[in-house]
Amino acid sequence: MVCFYPYFTDIVSHAHLPGLKKHLCNPEEFWTPFPTPSSSVDDPLFSAEPEWRGKRMKCPWNGRVWPMTNSHLAEALAQTAIRFNDEELQAAAVAFITKFIRMMFFEGDPRRPNCFEHYHPFTGKPAIYRGVDDYQHSWVNDLIIKYICGVRPHDEGVTISPFPFKLKEFVLDDVMVRGVKLKVERNGKKFRVWRNGEFIAKSEIGQTVELS
Repeated sequence: MVCFYPYFTDIVSHAHLPGLKKHLCNPEEFWTPFPTPSSSVDDPLFSAEPEWRGKRMKCPWNGRVWPMTNSHLAEALAQTAIRFNDEELQAAAVAFITKFIRMMFFEGDPRRPNCFEHYHPFTGKPAIYRGVDDYQHSWVNDLIIKYICGVRPHDEGVTISPFPFKLKEFVLDDVMVRGVKLKVERNGKKFRVWRNGEFIAKSEIGQTVELS
C-alpha cells in the first residue's frame, strides 16, 4: 500500500489520478469495509487475520489495517482531491476517514474511543490479543480538524473549507492558528467562522473561507 504514498506529495500529476482510483478504491484490492489493508486483497499472501503463513504474529503487514498508514492514505486522498479539485476523490476521502474513525470505537460504542495496533479489514475488529488499546501512532485528530472541520493552515494564511461529511453539526473552538484563536461551527449545510471571538464569515459546505 505504500505505492500510494506519492499522492501524499506534489510529484503526481493529473495523469496519475486514474491509477489511484482504480487500485485504492477497488474492493478487490484495497477498498475493504474498513480500509485500508496493508497488502492488497488479491496478494497470494494476504491475510485479514494477524497471521503470516499460518502463524499468529505481533505485527503482521500482509493485510491488517494500521492506523498509522491509514493516516498517511487519508492525507493522500484528501490532498489529491483538493489539489485537482476532484469530487470523486473528495467523496472517497470522506468515506475513508468516516470508516477509519468509526473503526476506532471499541465494538462500535462511541463512548469507548481507543486505538489498537492493527485491525481486521473486513470486520474492523481490533488486535485485542496484543493488549494495547492506546497505541494511536497516527494523526486522527489532525484529520478531524483539517477535513471534517476544514481548518487548513498554509504558507499564505488559513483555508477553512469543511469536506461534505454526513454531520448535522459540530463546533471546533479555541484553535490557535498563526497567533489567532479560531472557532468554526457547522449547522446543517452551513458553517460560520470566528477569529479571536469576533464573528467574521459564514458560508456553505463546499465553499471556502480564506483568512490571511
